[in-house]
This record gives sequence, structure tokens and C-alpha cells, in this order.
Amino acid sequence: MDRFFNNQYNNDRQFGKIVTIFTILAFFISVLGLWALAAFTALKKVKEMGVRKVLGANPMNILYLFSREIMVLIVIAFLIATPLSILVMNRWLENFAFHIEIGPEIYVFAVLITISVALATVCWQSIKTAIRNPVEALRYE
Repeated sequence: MDRFFNNQYNNDRQFGKIVTIFTILAFFISVLGLWALAAFTALKKVKEMGVRKVLGANPMNILYLFSREIMVLIVIAFLIATPLSILVMNRWLENFAFHIEIGPEIYVFAVLITISVALATVCWQSIKTAIRNPVEALRYE
């Protein structure tokens, strides 16, 4: 009997492994893209940040300026992805005899992890820009 049930759920285990591998790959690619976006934004705003630092902006203001745009993009992505994932997961779980309901805490946890990874990536780029000497950015103006 155990072998029968193990064979019955073998496809689901394989599907779970494939989903895990592609999730890790997608996470890695998205962090690289976010890092590139933050680096491009920092490069584009070097002179603006130099002027702000000369006028007395502290590093927290610079961090806010960088992170605001990216946080808006994350919120928009969350608003699009959440209903879609609820629909897909409910349809997939309907195929099982005993299924669960996915609570909102899963989505809140996912958003918190996404925001923390995004802030860590953006903070790294913005700190590099914030500690840069503003004279270097404004020298050739």
C-alpha cells in the first residue's frame, strides 16, 4: 500500500523539485536585474547626488531617493502577482483530495522577503554613491 501511494505522488515530488530549481534560478536572475537597475540609477544620478550632498543631504536622504522608485515597482509587481498566484494555486490545489487554503500570511511573508532583498541591494549601491566625494561628481561641470 505504501508503494502504491508513493508512486501516486511521485509526479508531484518531481514537479516540486523542478519548481524549486526554477524558483532559485528566477530569484538569482531577478536579484542580478535589480542590482543592475540600482547601478544604472546610481550612475545616472551621480551629479544630482553630488549637488544634494554639497547642499547638506545626509546618506538617509540619498537612500530614500534611490529606494523610492524601486519600492514602487515592487508594489506594482506584488499587486499583479498576488491575484494571479492565488488563482493558479487554488486551481492546482483543487486536484487533490485533501487540500488547504493559502492564507494571506504567506503573501505578506513573501513581500517582506522581497522588500528586504531589494532594500539590501539598493542600499549597497546607494551607500557607494552616498560616501563618494561630491567634488568628483561635480568637477567637470
